[in-house]
Amino acid sequence: MTRAEVLEQVRRLLADEELPYLWKSEEMDFYYDMAVKDFCEDTGIFIKSVPMSTVANQYLYTVPGSLINVQGISVDGSDLTKVPFSFVGSMKGQTGTVKYYCLDYVIGKFLLHCTPTQDGNNNITVRGSAIPEDTDIDDAIPTKYSHYLIYGVITMAFDKTESEVVSQLALKYEKKWELKKSRVKKDLDRLRYSHINVTLKHPGLL
Repeated sequence: MTRAEVLEQVRRLLADEELPYLWKSEEMDFYYDMAVKDFCEDTGIFIKSVPMSTVANQYLYTVPGSLINVQGISVDGSDLTKVPFSFVGSMKGQTGTVKYYCLDYVIGKFLLHCTPTQDGNNNITVRGSAIPEDTDIDDAIPTKYSHYLIYGVITMAFDKTESEVVSQLALKYEKKWELKKSRVKKDLDRLRYSHINVTLKHPGLL
């Protein structure tokens, strides 16, 4: 569903289809944006790629602040294999071809192994879930989940009033909203954590 289609259904469910609207169009657009951001923050469905540059002889880099978490890193277009720090251990800082990364060495940073030997120009790409910027809002949610936003927008819209009657309706739609987000998280977990058997050689043997 498009933004317009979602908001049309929201107004129908809120019985707010006649002028003057209880909820102004600008308010509805704001609630739509907030619902999309909440959906992305909670489910991790919106993936962003952030380019970075290598620094010669530097193996530790700061995770981009725009990402909620890191789901993959590539160098010069080649995907790196995520490994625990114990896999690298005392070998950290050894220079050579970058093949691995780990996230459990320093909080908020990622370690590359082997260590790059040259400065680079945007040849590190860090991928991860993020909250979309305003320009990405309308394309952030896959079409198959877009109708769930109806519940999110209604949940946000009910924040405008403190009526006890409306509050009961708000609770109803909020429960539906949380249920839909939970369902999406389960769908994504099945995709992200499918077992892939990978045999790793210790870096000291490479």
